[in-house]
Amino acid sequence: MNLFQGKVKKMNKKTLSLVLVLLMATTLLAACNPSSPAGQSSPSDQTSPSDQTPPTGQTAPEQVYTFRIATTTARGTGHTDFLYEIQEALEAKTNQFSIEIYPSNQYGPTNEMISAAQSGLLQAVAVPVPTMASVAPMMNLVQCPYAFENSEIMFNMLNDGVDSITNALIDAGLYDLAWCYPGELWMITAKRVDSVADAAGQKVRLGSSNIDMMVAEAFGLSPVAMGAGDIPAAMQQGTIDGAIAGLAVVDSFSLYELGKTLIALPYIPVPNSLVVNYEWWMSLPEELRTLVTEVSQEVVRGSNKAAIINEQQQVINDAEAAGCNIIYYDAISNDVNAVLISVRDAFPEVFPELTDAFNEVTSRVAQYK
Repeated sequence: MNLFQGKVKKMNKKTLSLVLVLLMATTLLAACNPSSPAGQSSPSDQTSPSDQTPPTGQTAPEQVYTFRIATTTARGTGHTDFLYEIQEALEAKTNQFSIEIYPSNQYGPTNEMISAAQSGLLQAVAVPVPTMASVAPMMNLVQCPYAFENSEIMFNMLNDGVDSITNALIDAGLYDLAWCYPGELWMITAKRVDSVADAAGQKVRLGSSNIDMMVAEAFGLSPVAMGAGDIPAAMQQGTIDGAIAGLAVVDSFSLYELGKTLIALPYIPVPNSLVVNYEWWMSLPEELRTLVTEVSQEVVRGSNKAAIINEQQQVINDAEAAGCNIIYYDAISNDVNAVLISVRDAFPEVFPELTDAFNEVTSRVAQYK
């Protein structure tokens, strides 16, 4: 064996010893870390699910948002059908909403529906303004006679946005998404009368808002607060002599079949408002909030407005056909008008906390004329 071959043999022995030492060290390390089997990386080396990206050419599935809406009125009426129009339009533009609609108080009485919307059990409700006064006293302003001067101005101003009203609803956990065209209030009486003055002293159903009570007392009526669904039985049993309500309520319960006179009360517009749970609303991506707003506004300002106006005239025609005495008051000069203006003028004194909002609304009226 020459000198070179001897060196190679010694080096091979040394190399073999080194390899054996490394294998033993690796085995010991694996035994000390059993949670990381050989060939697998430790948790700190792995990408978390939130950091993982879909394979090239694929996109992550979009989140689907539950959108439950409840309302008081029946399908086949403008105050309900607009919700189905919104549903159809949204479903044609996005697959990110699972929309369910509950008409005709299917979700429960109106106050329970509003509470459910505040808590998030419902994502939205479409209800008459007076029913929201208990959770947002600002709604008294929306009902104030002549504050907006007429239905058209109210409709446009509310849908353009009134900061004080929107902020009051946000404080109640709600957000005003859209406002239906407001019909004016009417009084229906079980007995035939020829004027509001003839009904003085009669027990008349009203909503639960304070402004309702102001109007009733100004007319010399005896106000009785109750839900719309209780009106038919109360009139039949003589518990009340009549009711003040919007034509949607008159139509829903065919009150013209129970009453003898239907009296117009000009310039007390009563819109239905579509309000959503504010926390849910703000959880939506901005592009979805924009889409829902655009669709809702397009529906209420377009087909729904025309439908409600036509519906209201049909209710009056039905009442007349049923034998009701229909009394239209001139909206410019009459005793009824004077009473309503007196209620408006007293509003800031009765609701001092709403004075700034009252001034905001009345100062903007001129912009819409």
